[in-house]
Amino acid sequence: MVPEKKHFILSGYNGADEDEIMDKVINEYAETTKDSYGNKLSQKVLSKKNARRAGEVALEATHKLTAEKVPNWINSHFDSTWNHFDQN
Repeated sequence: MVPEKKHFILSGYNGADEDEIMDKVINEYAETTKDSYGNKLSQKVLSKKNARRAGEVALEATHKLTAEKVPNWINSHFDSTWNHFDQN
């Protein structure tokens, strides 16, 4: 079955806008990693605490959910999603 237009929820942003939002969210909440000698690396990571907040900001900023619905959605989905994708 090919999805029809009615099956898509549009954010009101084009891809470039959403990329800009994600860049801002990652730059705000991600931490720079360090090697075993304490030297900063170019790689950034999100801690679980910061990832939760970054998710809340991204959901609201892209108009995927209203501000009132974000906490319930995060409470329902964040931990299982984190456990699935966490690499540690």
